[in-house]
Amino acid sequence: MNKKVLIIGASSGIGKELALQYEKLGCEVIITARNIEKLKEIAENKRISYEYLDVNNYEEAISKIKKLVVNTDITIISAGIGDFNKELNFDIELNTIKTNVGGFVACVTEVFNYYKSIKKGHIAAISSLASLRGSDEAPAYNASKAFITNYMDGLRKKSIKEKLNINITTILPGLVDTQMAKGEGLFWVEPVSLIAKQIIRGIWKQKSELIVSNRWKLIALLLKFIPNWLYYKL
Repeated sequence: MNKKVLIIGASSGIGKELALQYEKLGCEVIITARNIEKLKEIAENKRISYEYLDVNNYEEAISKIKKLVVNTDITIISAGIGDFNKELNFDIELNTIKTNVGGFVACVTEVFNYYKSIKKGHIAAISSLASLRGSDEAPAYNASKAFITNYMDGLRKKSIKEKLNINITTILPGLVDTQMAKGEGLFWVEPVSLIAKQIIRGIWKQKSELIVSNRWKLIALLLKFIPNWLYYKL
């Protein structure tokens, strides 16, 4: 696979695993995150380059992405945070929105506009099955992921209507064995290596929406069609 891949948010979790697997496939990989030491460890002795990037510093993020995205074939936006917030602490909600919404938009608009200028490219973003319904324990997290899903759908429509040849893939993982999987009684927690492999395959197949892993498609159906009166009791 001779591709140049930019992964935004790759110091851990899905982003890190995607970088490692793409590199093994022979791709040239660029990774970004705030934790530069972790990036160095990932990139050591590999065909991976790295760059410090804080998606919450919008002006700096836009400036850096404008340079990093040049000549790439695929950009994956994996940067994001999530915290329980039963007490509705404003700072927690604001920080989640600042990163998952503001940071995402700063990244994706710059990438889209570059691919629009060359009339080709592929953008993938990590959303979540949590985007399908609201949450009483993490309201901003679920809402921010719904924003990503809807925004990506808008970009997909824009690409098709304007005949831009930009593929848009929205990735909706279930529970994955990363730091983002929090809480008691978790089930069907999937290994990150499996999820990354399915994401790479889905991007290669130019899927518009990708639920990973396959078993979580059942949960997605339940979330979409479960009656409100029952969902609110869960």
